[in-house]
Amino acid sequence: MSRFVQCAVTSLLAIVFIVSMVPGQGKADTPYPNYYISPDHFQLKIPAPYVPDGYISLDNDEAGAFNKPQDLFIDRQDHLYIADTENKRVVKTDADGNVLLVIGAGGEAGGPGALAAPRGVFVDEEDGSIYVADSLSERIVQYDAEGGFLREVGKPSSPLLRDPFKYQPVKVIVDSRKYFYVVNSGDHKGLLMLDREGQFRGYFGGNRVEATWFDALIRFLYDQEQRAGAYINLPYSFNNVALAPDGYLYASTTGASAKQIRKFNMAGGDIYPGGRRDFTDPSLHGEDRTQNFVDVAIDRKGNMTILDQTFGRMYQYDVGGRALFAFGSNGQGVGNKLSGVAVEADAEGNLYVLDEMLNAVLKFRKTAFSATVHEANALYGEGKYEESFEPWQQVRDNNNFYELALQAMGQIEMRQDDYAEAMASFREAYDKDGFSEAYYEFRRQYVKEHFDIIASCTLIAFALLYLFFTFRNKIGGRLPERIERYWFLNPGIRLLRFLKYAYRVMLHPFLGYEELRYENKGKWSHAFLLIALYAVATSSKYWLTGFVYRPVPLQFVQWEFVVLQPILLWIIWSVVNYGIATITEGEGRWRDVFIATAYNFTPFIFFSIPLYALTHLLTWQEQQFVQLFETILVLWSAFLFFVSVRETHSYETGKAIGILGLTTVSCVVFVLLYMLVFGLGMNVIDFGRAIAREAFYVGN
Repeated sequence: MSRFVQCAVTSLLAIVFIVSMVPGQGKADTPYPNYYISPDHFQLKIPAPYVPDGYISLDNDEAGAFNKPQDLFIDRQDHLYIADTENKRVVKTDADGNVLLVIGAGGEAGGPGALAAPRGVFVDEEDGSIYVADSLSERIVQYDAEGGFLREVGKPSSPLLRDPFKYQPVKVIVDSRKYFYVVNSGDHKGLLMLDREGQFRGYFGGNRVEATWFDALIRFLYDQEQRAGAYINLPYSFNNVALAPDGYLYASTTGASAKQIRKFNMAGGDIYPGGRRDFTDPSLHGEDRTQNFVDVAIDRKGNMTILDQTFGRMYQYDVGGRALFAFGSNGQGVGNKLSGVAVEADAEGNLYVLDEMLNAVLKFRKTAFSATVHEANALYGEGKYEESFEPWQQVRDNNNFYELALQAMGQIEMRQDDYAEAMASFREAYDKDGFSEAYYEFRRQYVKEHFDIIASCTLIAFALLYLFFTFRNKIGGRLPERIERYWFLNPGIRLLRFLKYAYRVMLHPFLGYEELRYENKGKWSHAFLLIALYAVATSSKYWLTGFVYRPVPLQFVQWEFVVLQPILLWIIWSVVNYGIATITEGEGRWRDVFIATAYNFTPFIFFSIPLYALTHLLTWQEQQFVQLFETILVLWSAFLFFVSVRETHSYETGKAIGILGLTTVSCVVFVLLYMLVFGLGMNVIDFGRAIAREAFYVGN
């Protein structure tokens, strides 16, 4: 590194250090975002869980500054071990950055303990042995606690390792059996597992390639020779490995869309919750860069922190895999990173990030908010629910939208049989499963306590329905005549009569559509009214359904799309069907097709709102009833589409079915073509804007 670059980096780190020491930095004011990612992938702001707390760079130390360090390890005494790769050494410091030991320096003259390119470091907590992955020398070097050379473990040999086998260890850990788990650069088969003598014992926990339909097609169509020359899709290789205090192994993977973080037991089985869980940040999906998770750290309480090198973000999860916090960023600022390559946690849970471009270790101190979350979560995980309620309440006081606190409080309130409060907590956390469970118990308790009132109201309701259906003809014949004298009630009477006729068309579609076509009972005003009612029925799914069945929170609903969708469906179907009918000798007129199509949605108009209102009384476990009724409405509406095509155009049944299918396919093609043209048009507009901006800048 040139003198100018060293001076620039030193000045930058000095500024970072001075600013980080300013009083008040421990508050939520940080130069990077702090948020919580909910299970539904919503990003919610939270107080800062960690704040910058200085750095370690050794710029002014006689040992000399770091030069592209690649790995970091913290032992139980909070001593830091930095694999200073380009300086060919491992440096041991205390938490304040005071150098305690330098290992492996001296080049070739340093004997067998001299390092060539240390890229990984690990310390055995039992005897203090220091293990270093010396990549260029193709070996693992073991030192004693004082840095004295003990032995080296060279390139393993085994018939299972096919030639040519390239050995370039970049990371290493050692378990309680003194077995080595080595990340071998570019090796896609998994971690190399070596016994205490360095003998190869197999691959451990490798990633797998999941065949796509295209891969299956290639295998089916190509012969063996063609498949041999085809592109080979290899699994992703690991880039780091960490040993948790409870003995589990965590490994990170570069480039995978899922399984970026793996949690292995000693048998090599991945036990991490979530199966194909994707750890990528949904708030970054619009970026043109891919996240690169380069390391994982596990603190004494089992909380896992993963480091994203691309965006400088850190994501923390509890031992059960639930998200706790997300924070951090890349850039020139306090606590920001340029290229983080490793992350570690000390005994207190504070985080240390090794940055290869800044040539420094950045320190992040826990805030009161994260400390309270950790305390509450640990108590809750240990089954001390009552003790955890108060710290969870403190977390909620700091942030009303921290879902983990709300979920835990809801579970505690459930255990206390306070189901109403539990429902409120789960609703605020947008936890549908928890809310449904609490509501089930609340409903059961309520029915038990108020059974006499519920039974009486049910009997009265049935009696009123019986009286209505018994005397409906008399009521229906006399009532309109009596109230028509009141002019302000006439619009309502006309609306009721129209809805009665629409209901009749829905129940007797063959006769109804024939009347619309040949007796001119269909009117444009009626069609527009039906579509307006259908739009209301469609939107009711978002504002009328119970919390458990609501698709998305109301604040995230795109109402313009919800309202326009029924109108566009009506217009597109009518236009396409009329065009096809014109070619196939259909007898329906333009107005006949549009009016008949509007009547096809009547099942949703009459029954959607009652169905969605009913969801307030149902739990999530009873969703099959809602799905059944929704399916009936869809099939009923589809049958009306068939009858409308048949009766409007005077088709035979077989031809009507064919025209119905052709219209459906044509509508789908029309929508796809529109999306394609719209996308191309937007690209052309963006291209034109880019050219205009370029011309403007050049002209000026």
